[in-house]
Amino acid sequence: MGMGVLLAAGCGQTYFPDALDPSLEDVDRIRQSETLEPQEMRDALADSGIDNVTINGLLQEVRLGNQFGGDLSSAYNKVMEDQLSEMTPDEVQFYGDATDQVTLDDAEAQAIVDFFNDNDIDSLTELEEFLDDPTSELPAGIDETNLRSVFIDTSTDDVRDKL
Repeated sequence: MGMGVLLAAGCGQTYFPDALDPSLEDVDRIRQSETLEPQEMRDALADSGIDNVTINGLLQEVRLGNQFGGDLSSAYNKVMEDQLSEMTPDEVQFYGDATDQVTLDDAEAQAIVDFFNDNDIDSLTELEEFLDDPTSELPAGIDETNLRSVFIDTSTDDVRDKL
């Protein structure tokens, strides 16, 4: 048998354990872990081949891990680099928690992300200008006091100190 025929036939292996989707047991082990942080759970599920939207559903009960992920470091960096419109709802919640001002729920965090995107708000200055403009209106689901206390009234240095 020539070398070309052997290559075409393959090695004969029919079982590829690394090619299988994760089992429910694998997923539950990750979801129920008491040692993994929310982003580490997301990373482990993604490494298993699960897409971000499915991960959101699998982690729906995991605050700070059920809305496209992130952590305080990624949230802080986006605030400092004028990328508010690129924040995920989880990052908004992480940042809010770090300010010790308010605990934002999933719905308000999503509303804030949508607001940043819809209004092309990338910097804290742009946000403050919007909030200070008497003709501007926040969409339903966002408490102005919460938004202002988290992103305007709290020093970024105070958040940095929590990293």
